[in-house]
Amino acid sequence: MVAVVLGSAEKGCLEETLMLENAFQSLRGHLIIAMPSLEDENFQRTVVLLAEHTPEGAFGVIVNRPLHLKLKDLFQNQHQGFAITDVVWFGGPVEPQRGLFLHNIPLVPMRNPITLENDLYICGNLDSVEYIANLRGKGLDQDQHFRFFLGYSGWAPGQLEHELRQSSWLHCKATRSLILETTPEDLWETAIRSLGVAPESLVDDQGSGGRVLH
Repeated sequence: MVAVVLGSAEKGCLEETLMLENAFQSLRGHLIIAMPSLEDENFQRTVVLLAEHTPEGAFGVIVNRPLHLKLKDLFQNQHQGFAITDVVWFGGPVEPQRGLFLHNIPLVPMRNPITLENDLYICGNLDSVEYIANLRGKGLDQDQHFRFFLGYSGWAPGQLEHELRQSSWLHCKATRSLILETTPEDLWETAIRSLGVAPESLVDDQGSGGRVLH
């Protein structure tokens, strides 16, 4: 028998491959919360709702980054039911011209919607825009909410899993109150506190790209 001795790099690659093959855990419907060590300016202090997460990749929208753009201005003379307070949200750096709705209004006409827990839906067809604008103009019920995003966040196969192992993200179960009822200024800290972690205890460990909890 010939013994093969693996170096640390080879062991790391082997362990990572086995982990990917045997222990994939989908975070679909979860929130991922950017750690201070995440340097990409597109995602600093962001909270992302994952709409899809499979071994083939992941996709979601940032839910705490409103833009200085009103829906009325975006659609100009169309869909005048939107209120002056309705803003457009930055969903992520991928396809920044693509529009997506996140809402909890099941009667909205949708083509191939993504349905998440807590009666949350993601869709992007024009029929949805017109319907929600008209509904907004007539007056939404108190428990009806929507957001319109430009762009989305996407990860290639294995990319998000790698970032999670590098402690670039925390994650928690998404709730409707967190996503739609928490102010964007407070959402990052509120999501972290929902895990029983104090945001001020997170220290950027530049040496390892990880985190230190005091």
